[in-house]
Amino acid sequence: MGRECFEALSEHDCQQIYDNHQRELVETAKHNFQELLMEHADLFYHFKNIEPSGTITQNDIKEITDVLQEDLRYKLLDRLDQDRKVMLFQHLGFVHCPIREHCPAFPNCMDALIERILISNQNLPNPRFAQKDGQLQLNLIVIGLDYIANDFIDKIHQNCNDNGEYIVDGQVYGLNIETINRDNDSFSFELQCKGLICCYSNRQTFQYVYEVLDRLLQDNLDFKDS
Repeated sequence: MGRECFEALSEHDCQQIYDNHQRELVETAKHNFQELLMEHADLFYHFKNIEPSGTITQNDIKEITDVLQEDLRYKLLDRLDQDRKVMLFQHLGFVHCPIREHCPAFPNCMDALIERILISNQNLPNPRFAQKDGQLQLNLIVIGLDYIANDFIDKIHQNCNDNGEYIVDGQVYGLNIETINRDNDSFSFELQCKGLICCYSNRQTFQYVYEVLDRLLQDNLDFKDS
């Protein structure tokens, strides 16, 4: 009783806790400084147009720091001036040559995330494709007034092989096409494992497609949620 709780810790534990806390403070300060750089996109914009062989001068750096230096997020890194300069130069490099390796968020920037998702899913079967007799089946529903939908369907058939199959990137798909027009738009349609294609050419035909699509999605709430 009467003792501070930290007094029960060893010197090693105290040092470790202190180091971890300092590391968190530094990481937070760097994150906030990066936000400051992003917020001043207008300040960095003209560097984007510098030729690849062009150079950024000390006057350019001074112009930038003169604008940023009064912000608290800049001042919090005063004792880590070298780290702050590195971050500033890295940001200039990203603006001047915007490749993902220069991105402040790398490796968690959107380009890198999308690539990882595509790689992890490239060998998985697409749940939107049904199978029939072991063959991938491409089931389409074409929504549109007769002449517009029919023109589109004709173009699809022109790209099919002699067996009526559709080939994409060397993969052969069986093809089944349903149409929704004024003759049958009051019927119910199952949307699961089917692709929807909407055909319109003006405001009137767009309004028709919109009304049909809205009703279909109301009738197939599971499809809408997915």
